[in-house]
Amino acid sequence: MISSEREMSNTLFKEICSNSIPTCSTALATINKLPCPPKSSVYPYRQFFMASQSSIIWPDHFLPGTTDNFVSNETIARGISASQIWSLLSDISKWETYYKNCAQITAPDSGPTLQKGNMFKFSTFGFPPLTCTVEEYVEPARNTPGRIAWSSKTDEGLEIYHAWVVEDIEKDRVRILTQESQIGPIFDKWAMEKPNKMLLGHQDWLDGLVHAARGEEVGYTNLESVNFPVRTPHLSEY
Repeated sequence: MISSEREMSNTLFKEICSNSIPTCSTALATINKLPCPPKSSVYPYRQFFMASQSSIIWPDHFLPGTTDNFVSNETIARGISASQIWSLLSDISKWETYYKNCAQITAPDSGPTLQKGNMFKFSTFGFPPLTCTVEEYVEPARNTPGRIAWSSKTDEGLEIYHAWVVEDIEKDRVRILTQESQIGPIFDKWAMEKPNKMLLGHQDWLDGLVHAARGEEVGYTNLESVNFPVRTPHLSEY
């Protein structure tokens, strides 16, 4: 019986790869009809289709596709943990040590480690210091992704919502996802420009987190490669 079930699974996988089954949802529905044996290794493809990754939880006001600009950056790194990344991301006193595109940081009254409801300030992408409110804060734990998000609205009516997911994944890896949704004329303009400064800058943030977690210095950045002015960290910050 197990042998025939294995053959069914292998046949299904080949059909999926050859586009005989056109969609992942159809494939998953078909896979779920197969009986599940005690050892899941009989069905290596079931795990492939059942695997899922955490996504950002968006307020309706900032739903991507309805705002003036949206950027998404992600990286996966081996040999470091979500807790290592979280200690660098949640403590804003450490941001300038690995991210050149930020300055003039003012920590919340409660201290540099962010918590939900905190207000803080920082300057980035050439803007004057933005006043931000932490909208979401969940520390990473076993089977629970870390989540942090903040919003900001300027007197000129510019609005942003910047959110993160940090989670451990299989084979000693960490996944870091950051996305930002923006409202305002300047962001509508930036969405059309090439290269996309926001994408480059946020990738620098991800790269800096990974370098810092590994004890490495931050080198030449994406923003520097397009001559976008960034702050140069002092050596004492490393």
